[in-house]
Amino acid sequence: MLSHLTEKLRQRLREPRHTRLRAFYRESNAVVERALLEDLEDEVRRLLAGSGRPDDPWCW
Repeated sequence: MLSHLTEKLRQRLREPRHTRLRAFYRESNAVVERALLEDLEDEVRRLLAGSGRPDDPWCW
């Protein structure tokens, strides 16, 4: 596993800087999108279960 990651890093370092930055940006966006979707799914499950916050009259 470690050798796989090391090789991946070596490949990245051989790429031009703008390509590395673009790949980092895409991967970062994917991580953020995944986290936001997980939060949204949790919120929808909570709403569908009817366990809204007591201080929120609209149950949001």
